[in-house]
Amino acid sequence: MIQVSGLLDHRVQYIEAIKYYIDITPEEEKEKIQVQSSSFHTGKRLSKIGRPTKKQRRDLEDFTGEV
Repeated sequence: MIQVSGLLDHRVQYIEAIKYYIDITPEEEKEKIQVQSSSFHTGKRLSKIGRPTKKQRRDLEDFTGEV
């Protein structure tokens, strides 16, 4: 939860914007969110592990019998 402490008349950088709100989230809620975010899967592929190459795909299709 945040409390707005002031309004801006235009967009500003993050460094400036954080001066205009106060985080009032209870500590227990922050810990709960931290645990959830650490176990959250973003769906991004791991580095060096992407789509199979054409050869790998063909080998997989041969193995599973798919055409």
